[in-house]
Amino acid sequence: MNKAFPSYATVLHKISTAGALLESDDHVQAIARQRLRSLNEFCRLHGSQFIFVIVLAGQPGENGVAAAGKAIDVTVLVPVRRELVKPSDLADRFHLNVHGRAMFTKALIENLANSLR
Repeated sequence: MNKAFPSYATVLHKISTAGALLESDDHVQAIARQRLRSLNEFCRLHGSQFIFVIVLAGQPGENGVAAAGKAIDVTVLVPVRRELVKPSDLADRFHLNVHGRAMFTKALIENLANSLR
């Protein structure tokens, strides 16, 4: 992820500590549209289907990413919304523990199965 998106760690840190991005959904959508399109084209060139998964939905900017995917016909999956995750599902304030990962994996499998039909 750090190679595909060099500022990934910085943005992830800002999201998890500050709780909000300063960019509007429109700004995020414009950037996401460009990046999702590039990743999608790369995958197609190599015979793969690109699907973007938002882990623990409920973070700032997600609406822009989802709208970008819809606009350019790239599948964006949201298996689990953050508000459905209990504190007991987290190893810390951000990462899923064993139970949380099992819940997420089950939801992801269902989302992927529906998406690939």
